[in-house]
Amino acid sequence: MVFSSVTFLFLYLPVVLAGYFLLMQRGVGRHGWANAFLWLVSLLFYAWGEPLLVWVILLSTAIDYMAVLGLESEFRRHNPERDPTLPRTRRQRAMLITSLVANLGLLAFFKYLHFAAGVWNGCAEALGLAGAQFELAWKIGLPVGISFYTFQSMSYTIDVFRGHARGTRNLIDFGAYVTMFPQLVAGPIVRYVDVAAELRKRAPGWADVQAGAQRFIIRLPKKVLIADTVAVTADHVFGAAPGALDTGTAWLGLLCYTVQILFDFSGYSDMAIGLGRIMGFTFPENFLHPYRARSITEFWRRWHVSLSTWFRDYLYIPLGGNRGGPLRTACNLYLVFILCGLWHGANYTFLLWGLLHGTLLTFERFFRRGARTDTAFGLPVWLARPYTLLAVLAGWTLFRCESLSQTGDFFRLLLGGGPGEALLFPPPITLSGLIALAVGLAIAVPDWSRHRPLHPPPRPAAWLLLQRAGLLLLLAVSLLRVLAGAYSPFIYFRF
Repeated sequence: MVFSSVTFLFLYLPVVLAGYFLLMQRGVGRHGWANAFLWLVSLLFYAWGEPLLVWVILLSTAIDYMAVLGLESEFRRHNPERDPTLPRTRRQRAMLITSLVANLGLLAFFKYLHFAAGVWNGCAEALGLAGAQFELAWKIGLPVGISFYTFQSMSYTIDVFRGHARGTRNLIDFGAYVTMFPQLVAGPIVRYVDVAAELRKRAPGWADVQAGAQRFIIRLPKKVLIADTVAVTADHVFGAAPGALDTGTAWLGLLCYTVQILFDFSGYSDMAIGLGRIMGFTFPENFLHPYRARSITEFWRRWHVSLSTWFRDYLYIPLGGNRGGPLRTACNLYLVFILCGLWHGANYTFLLWGLLHGTLLTFERFFRRGARTDTAFGLPVWLARPYTLLAVLAGWTLFRCESLSQTGDFFRLLLGGGPGEALLFPPPITLSGLIALAVGLAIAVPDWSRHRPLHPPPRPAAWLLLQRAGLLLLLAVSLLRVLAGAYSPFIYFRF
């Protein structure tokens, strides 16, 4: 089930919100009832498309819940003040290792087993050991969103182990946290410490409902009117044979995909944040205008913020961060972004995407010039922004292509190695696609904040009325597109 589906918008969401707010009015114990209801409907949301794999998220939830119970028991016995200078007990370390091994083991089994088998077989063939090759006798389905909820659940165990959060004995609260349907399958990755107080006590009022609904309404068109429209051209171009394309068409397809992935993923994250606000939860921002970045370093402060901060806090800093000298810092950056690439998918193209970003980040860190440190290599802004955008486009080429051979062919097309010099006519894009592409680029790339006053004057009542009418019009057009369009899952569902 996706946010932009008829089932979600016209059946699931209205019923869930009605039941949720009815339970929130029960008085004593209302949060317990509401959390139990939220856990149940979230499991239904997840099982709607994958009823046979719902056990995976339930198993992950149970393992981390039991591991944290063990951690808390040891804290009460040996370190009730949670003194960070005291070492953790052997049992606490065992609980943490159990959580990490179980979660990463589930992720590796479902996401990387076939990839690992392919790598093994390729190495065996290259070494002339054909007898060492093997084929898996079954096809392993990938649970939707497993990369997101395993990272989210692991962060809970790690934070409790470090003493940054207190574990809960309430299984219902923890189950609601792990499986909360707004951000379950594609983020943002929410840490338990950020919503722990709201799980126990929250009081969403009319202002929360209004702000959350407005955010959802504004972001729904990002998916159905912009991302889904330009996706038609992107899919056509990246799905075509290299000989059927020329340089102009390749660039057109890449620009369409660049707009699609931003508006598709940020649209989902923003809608999730809006739904969370309606129900009284505050989820972290996940996108901060990434295509306006002036370096790849800044890009990763703006793109998929919850993932980049997860890798920073749970991998990069524990590895030593930038405290061990240039060589150690470079190794840490490369390792983090290799794993970040593989997190997105079990494919050599994702591995190269991670290596590209790791390389650019390393070069930017060690080759800054002068006092200017907020742009790549100390370049002026008018050069830093095009450099960053071109680097991101090169990365999206790796990200979108299905194989290394397709990647090589597509890069040759982008560099002028196509069969023709002019854009194929007619171009594989409709008028609506051109409008969506232009609007997407106009919203995403220019920095409009520079032209806004710091203290804008209050809007007159007529302006507010016009704004509400515009929101309703956007919602109506988006709903009509949903009713008329085909099923279009979010890109990040497959991660």
